[in-house]
Amino acid sequence: MGTLEWVGTALAVLLGVVYLFLGVGGLPGAFGVAFCLAGLGYLGATALALVDYRRRLVYGVGIMYNVLLFVLYFLLNGVDVSELVGLSGVVKLAQVVFVALLMILIDRSP
Repeated sequence: MGTLEWVGTALAVLLGVVYLFLGVGGLPGAFGVAFCLAGLGYLGATALALVDYRRRLVYGVGIMYNVLLFVLYFLLNGVDVSELVGLSGVVKLAQVVFVALLMILIDRSP
């Protein structure tokens, strides 16, 4: 794996840990469960990429997954720019960067 793949791996792990942290704080509610599942999704996809299991497909699913989480966030919370200051803003920015990185990795993969 090259540098970009390792950056993507680190970013996916970071996003997974953040989602798990937020999810555990929200348990036993529905949002807590959803956030825990999102965190596990990041970590599971990271494991698949690390063992080189259909990496290009994992990247493509990762793009759709992040776009879905991004859109759902704004649909469920409304578009309030003031909420994007702090952890929420950092997570959304990380997701945008992650999607861009995954698009580059798909373009470069055979």
